[in-house]
Amino acid sequence: MEAKQWLLRARRIEARIEQLDAARAGAWEHATSTTQRVGQEGGSRSEVSRKPEVYGELVSSIDAEILRLRSVKAEIVDAISQVQDNVLASLLMAYYVNGKTWEQTAVEIGYSYSRTVHDKHPQALSAIETIIQHRTK
Repeated sequence: MEAKQWLLRARRIEARIEQLDAARAGAWEHATSTTQRVGQEGGSRSEVSRKPEVYGELVSSIDAEILRLRSVKAEIVDAISQVQDNVLASLLMAYYVNGKTWEQTAVEIGYSYSRTVHDKHPQALSAIETIIQHRTK
């Protein structure tokens, strides 16, 4: 897997976790609601009494997926922590893990936007590629 794509998973993970958190909140609202949906005539007793059970099952699935996603992100952070050059490691953390823009990343590492994107980023990708290759052997 190409280093850039491997790292981009970290940026995508946060968006997925946010969606899962929203699903959890929606499930809570449904589980604790006492109103009937439009067109529903006197909801069944079993549907109401199963709400906590269904909520528990859903939240359990959501929590398991969030844990799996955080584990993937931890693997990425661990690989970045093995990059010896602090500037390159900071660049990787800022952009890929913390979701900063290139402009924000450049400010954080103390380089111009152009030097960050065209010089330091390729160096960082090369460093992480080496680490990834050693992990898969």
